[in-house]
Amino acid sequence: MSRTCRNAKGTGNGHHMINRSSRLAVYLRVGARVYEDLTICSDVDMMSANADGRFVHKDGSPSA
Repeated sequence: MSRTCRNAKGTGNGHHMINRSSRLAVYLRVGARVYEDLTICSDVDMMSANADGRFVHKDGSPSA
């Protein structure tokens, strides 16, 4: 059985996937990796920029 999971960009809806089966799950992320990309986690104080690949708090301080 195939299932699809996605969220609309800009909705602020943090999400996660849970594999409750006994079979291996495959996660495929589709998108461009441009220098200006910024990923902001809506449900935790974390973000990441493709420019340097670091994960930091939303205020820019280093993440532990």
